[in-house]
Amino acid sequence: MARHSSRSRLSQALWRNAWTLTSSARFRNHPRSAGDTVIDSWREYLDHSSTKQDEQALWNARGDELFTNLLFAISQDVGFTFDRVQLKKGVYSPAAHGDLELEQLLLRRAAIRALAGETALKMKIVDLPGAAVPAKPELPQQASAPVAGET
Repeated sequence: MARHSSRSRLSQALWRNAWTLTSSARFRNHPRSAGDTVIDSWREYLDHSSTKQDEQALWNARGDELFTNLLFAISQDVGFTFDRVQLKKGVYSPAAHGDLELEQLLLRRAAIRALAGETALKMKIVDLPGAAVPAKPELPQQASAPVAGET
């Protein structure tokens, strides 16, 4: 199965929600110029996250790029010396986590389609409870040749 990206979508969503709660307090008392890059990067990422996903692979790639830009802006603002490559590629994300996330997504979509009546469930009946086991079919008896003198 293909992986979505180097970072879990769930971890990005959690980070995005935490950032929303803290960003206004973090930059409230700073002059606008001090947090311009961070706030602008955040708004671009938030705007992208709120847009419709036309082509999933391109949408994911653009989201990853904007997320990396946001992390880079934050690192610069707080005085860390990360580069974009380190922020983008320096992540440990086991393939099994991406596979699990994709499988769960596929299961949710399949369940929704089945419950909405858009698709049918395949069934194979192998035994009915309480049904009698059919007897073996009897072979037809061959009529014997008439004995001489019998009619």
